Amino acid sequence: MRVLIIGTSWPPETFLLRLFNGLSTKGLQLTLACQTKPESVTQNHKNFTFIRTFSWNCPLYIRIPIFLYLCVKNILCKPKSGYHLIQVIRQSFNPKEFYRQLYIHLPFCGTDHDVIYFPWNAAAIAHQALFAIGIPVIISCRGAQVNIAPHNPRRSALRQGLHDTLPLASAVHCVSKHIKQEAMHFGLPSDRTYIINPAIDPELFFPLETIPKHNEFTIISVGSLIWRKGYEYALQAIKILVNQGIPVRYEIIGTGPESERIFFTIQDLELKNYVHVSGPLPPEAVVSRLQHADAFLLASLSEGISNAALEAMACALPVVSTDCGGMRETIGQKSGSILVPVRNPVAMARALAHLYEEPIQRLEMGKAARTYVINHHTLEKQINAFTHMLRLAIQVKNKY
Repeated sequence: MRVLIIGTSWPPETFLLRLFNGLSTKGLQLTLACQTKPESVTQNHKNFTFIRTFSWNCPLYIRIPIFLYLCVKNILCKPKSGYHLIQVIRQSFNPKEFYRQLYIHLPFCGTDHDVIYFPWNAAAIAHQALFAIGIPVIISCRGAQVNIAPHNPRRSALRQGLHDTLPLASAVHCVSKHIKQEAMHFGLPSDRTYIINPAIDPELFFPLETIPKHNEFTIISVGSLIWRKGYEYALQAIKILVNQGIPVRYEIIGTGPESERIFFTIQDLELKNYVHVSGPLPPEAVVSRLQHADAFLLASLSEGISNAALEAMACALPVVSTDCGGMRETIGQKSGSILVPVRNPVAMARALAHLYEEPIQRLEMGKAARTYVINHHTLEKQINAFTHMLRLAIQVKNKY
């Protein structure tokens, strides 16, 4: 099975890289479309190939030679496919958009893959013309591009794009039941929808055999420094713990556009001695931090299902998570974790204080969390489900 993957940069997000590697080990032939060639992957894995794409947002003196090169390579050398692509774009887009759309789609002219996979809704929307070339298309619905961005009045193009693309997909992957319900508002075909939860590798994320001892109650969060991760509410919860006299240390791993605001909040709450923002760390360092922590805090306002929370659970950490998105489908008593209301630092602090005051119960919850992840969120299960979905999608005729 030959799969064309469009909409990733290189390197992709860790959870996507795990998925791609897993699919390749199943014998699927993956072609990655991105602007930077993934040399190490395409050289070391016989099941990976590469198609180079080009950004429209480059200077005109660079864009014109690229456009001419793409026309020669993909239209003159593949006249039948090139003519069909031109006709599709002409019928689907207004004249002002014609050349930009042709520029974006030309690298895929004449593709003979069995299925096209878009890991993100925005990528599917940006390449709508490919829905008309007769190859089955699969789209992933993961979170913010379905349950947040479409409600922004300035993102009307995305909202319309969801309505345009979801009904045409041969299959749609949703990371949770909640995301499926959200996507139903945009024409999601329920009969072609597959709920496949995020997964982790329990052999990569694992607890230490010897439980680390330290004087501080160590709490950790991992995720981009963006508003929907709710870090200001997490910091307020930490302030409550400090005021209660709990010897707490809170580490945030990640980077993003909200870093300055988060640093200001730390300063305003006088938490400089209790909070450390580590920035981005390599995977092995993240695992080490999780292994030496006492609890994981997810204060998000929106999630599909948090990969970071699953990784923490695999390291035998109890998780305190907000009741957002699909987290209720994972977090609960059976999973050794605690669910609290969104935007409620008091509830977060109460749950964290309980974990601090009950160390034996905290360890038992951590063990239960790892067991739950192994039973429900292993990479092997995810890869098998994805492979099954891909094969079924090929059997569904595209209804463009």
